[in-house]
Amino acid sequence: MNYSKLLNDSLLLSTSYNGNKDENDEKTVSTKDENGNKKSKIETPLLSNVEVKDDDISQCTQFLVERKKAVMKNISLSQDHINFSILLHHPSIDSYITRKIMKQGTYEPEMEQFLSQSYEKHIAFLNKNATNMTNSNHKLWAVDIGANIGFHALHMASLGANVIAFEPAPDTYSLIDCSSKVFQRSHTKGSLTVTQAGASNVTSEAYMYRHPKSPGMTTFGSNSLFPLEKLDNASSIPIITAKSVLEQVINTQDIERLWMLKVDVEGMELQAFKGLDLKTYPFRYLTFEFFPIMLRESGRIDPLELLFYIRDEMGYKCNIDDVVGVSSNEKRKWLEGIGSHINVYCERM
Repeated sequence: MNYSKLLNDSLLLSTSYNGNKDENDEKTVSTKDENGNKKSKIETPLLSNVEVKDDDISQCTQFLVERKKAVMKNISLSQDHINFSILLHHPSIDSYITRKIMKQGTYEPEMEQFLSQSYEKHIAFLNKNATNMTNSNHKLWAVDIGANIGFHALHMASLGANVIAFEPAPDTYSLIDCSSKVFQRSHTKGSLTVTQAGASNVTSEAYMYRHPKSPGMTTFGSNSLFPLEKLDNASSIPIITAKSVLEQVINTQDIERLWMLKVDVEGMELQAFKGLDLKTYPFRYLTFEFFPIMLRESGRIDPLELLFYIRDEMGYKCNIDDVVGVSSNEKRKWLEGIGSHINVYCERM
């Protein structure tokens, strides 16, 4: 089956606004180990062609807005002449991202600029090398691991990319899933495919924990420095490798169209990168959140290990390379100066 064609027709990996799963979601297969204890194996979902109807859109938006789970915001990014609608967590739930977007109409201007400029550069590169861009099945590819409500994923899809997004938190997934349906009915340029699963370097399942005032800080890892609470009414959530999904839709002819990889998973970035396999899927551009405290607490790694992996092992040049320093003391001093977190922007050399 031609999954690339199906995805270009705006596939959804799973589609229920109320969190119920259908036969195409991740499946948990129960088995037992040698001691008779129950264990689970997560099977990667197959992509399926799901028709989105107007009733589906009205139902999911009405359900979320009327119950004060979400608010709808129309976004206009003037530099790209882009417009899209997005469901945000209700302000009573999210005191950070929602309030910022509602007030400013944008979220991270620096990120938006990076996405726009790198998209144009990648298109120019393909055109210069006489790559045929007229076939609708050969749009640029983007992956958003830890997509949250989908602001950047919707931006990338609006530019014209096929976007594959991962968002494991059930309530946040319901928002981006509904937003993807709204997008699918009003845009023909790109596509957004969403799956409710975490992405790591192993296949498993785990519980999630969240900051009570910021749904954006939801993580699988434990953390003693923030008041994280276990998600209410949530069972363990599947964790898969991003590579297992990309294998379904991206073939060797599409490698040069691997445009953007965005990773923001609250300290688990290194595991997510390794689970995608940048040697097999060498995206030309990538961006990730660099949050030293979360990398130490949730990811259980030295924050510099993530930078060395991207730069030295994977061969990317990043915007922070010239300021990190050379000696161990310089690097530690740079880390201490970050404060909270930054976004890192990189290009494959």
